[in-house]
Amino acid sequence: MQHLRGGIVALAAALFAVAGCNSEGPPRLRTQWTSPVCQSGAGCCDESELRCSGDPDAELTCSCFKSWRCDSKLDECTQDAPDSPDGGGGAWTCRVDVELERCEKDGSNVPEGLNGWRCTQEGDKVVCQRPLNTPDGSGGWDCSYDNESTVKRCVRRQQLLPPAVPPLVGGTWSGPCTGGAPDVMIVLDRSGSMAWLSGWQSKWEQAQAAVRSVLATYGKRVRFGLMLFPGAPDEDCVAGTVTVPAADNTSAAITAALGTLPGGGTPIAASLANARTYFASSGSSGRDRYVLLVTDGGETCHGDPVQQVQALASARIKTYVVGFGGDVDSVLLDALAHAGGTARSGALGYYEANDLATLSVAMKNIVGQLCGK
Repeated sequence: MQHLRGGIVALAAALFAVAGCNSEGPPRLRTQWTSPVCQSGAGCCDESELRCSGDPDAELTCSCFKSWRCDSKLDECTQDAPDSPDGGGGAWTCRVDVELERCEKDGSNVPEGLNGWRCTQEGDKVVCQRPLNTPDGSGGWDCSYDNESTVKRCVRRQQLLPPAVPPLVGGTWSGPCTGGAPDVMIVLDRSGSMAWLSGWQSKWEQAQAAVRSVLATYGKRVRFGLMLFPGAPDEDCVAGTVTVPAADNTSAAITAALGTLPGGGTPIAASLANARTYFASSGSSGRDRYVLLVTDGGETCHGDPVQQVQALASARIKTYVVGFGGDVDSVLLDALAHAGGTARSGALGYYEANDLATLSVAMKNIVGQLCGK
């Protein structure tokens, strides 16, 4: 039996050596196909690791038994390449979904903390990122396709220092509020689009940093709370719920709550409704209360955010709006700012931000106005 298996492998190698899919190193064979001639498939492996079954005179089914594997949708997955995301080696499982290409480490022989890669298509490139809790601080990778989209190459982007945040413009204050510290509920978008890159970081990473910057400046003067939406990052339309109630000295709790990954849809209306419910039951009616909404898109769950902001306004809760990035629903966000009683003068009533620096400034300018309002 062993002799027969070796003969089958040798026959497969002889028949299909012309189909090697990597011009460097020893001959490699495409696998995960069923055909007497190697045509196309879902990966490569060394000849010695090829396992075939079936009638060699008719058709063979061959599979690769190395430490990585690919399904039939992916053209090729490379292992032990010096420019692969983990620097070479490791067990990878790759698959292609309809809208998102995901690259995830296999469970075997994976250094702790390095699994869970997220990859998104950007033009002719696939951009892969580590999860936020990895030892190297989340990093990022640029992946492109060579040889007419058959080989994916991933190169680590240079680790740059975060851009300097410009000085706060207007709305500054240094002492406690004369009317008592206001309650500010940060309602933060963590939908799937927040994982997209904006410059060298994802929008989610920049939003995390901006919130931390606001907390560092105003955390002892304002009673901050946090709501993330959607409420479950693996569900499209689960409304956000209050993760950290508005209270004194919540900076540490909010920072910890931000340690999650983005995903899902953008249920703005349902989340704002939950914010109103929270304030109604929080016992803080004697304080000034605000919602600070930060989103990179628009309503995707068939709700009516304007109606919810109007309901907040009826409860004497103002809503400030920050649109983050170039894909926001500007008509909706402008309407929300006007309904919330916080519209700026000019063409757009909401605050615009496109990167960490401008997002930090926008949020600080908003919070800096709240004392005495």
